[in-house]
Amino acid sequence: MFIYFITSLIFSYLIGAIPTGYWICKFFYGTDITKRGSGNIGATNVARVNGKFLFLPIFLIDAGKSYLALYFVDLGFNQFYGFYPQPWFLFLTASCLLLGNAYSIFIGFRGGKGVATMLGIIAYLFSVTSFLVFCVLWLVIYAATKHAFMASIGAMFLFLSLVLLFCHLTNGQVFFLACLFMWLLFRHQSNINGF
Repeated sequence: MFIYFITSLIFSYLIGAIPTGYWICKFFYGTDITKRGSGNIGATNVARVNGKFLFLPIFLIDAGKSYLALYFVDLGFNQFYGFYPQPWFLFLTASCLLLGNAYSIFIGFRGGKGVATMLGIIAYLFSVTSFLVFCVLWLVIYAATKHAFMASIGAMFLFLSLVLLFCHLTNGQVFFLACLFMWLLFRHQSNINGF
């Protein structure tokens, strides 16, 4: 089980580290997105630099790869051991997805803010409905503020407030969501300081 645990963490890190926006810009547009716009490799900056039509596919790929990574880790554990892993196991693998996204081995340990990756994690560990609620909150706040980082932080704060009020979560789930919020604040620190 220890070998599977370590393998899952490495696998999750590598999947999270796939720099979707960077590679698409590099291979299809011949541009280094880390040197354009905000320098972020995520969907928002790619869309700002190379066209709004790129936002949705990059966002969905980044969210989808984190969702599928957790799915395969979960499924593999069940196939090998005959039962599904404890939540803490999936929380740790999800954390490795976020670390991979933020510090990608493929681009010199740089990365994105992790919003799409985080949403893929939320969709798998909680529900697709949670994913959709977050997206709606993000769109509403973005429409009001025109700032992606404010939409991300605001949507996460409101989402966390809603699930605490209306959902019956375990202490572990509440702790993990709080950690996601703190991670989001950490990754957007430069935006917050420069606002």
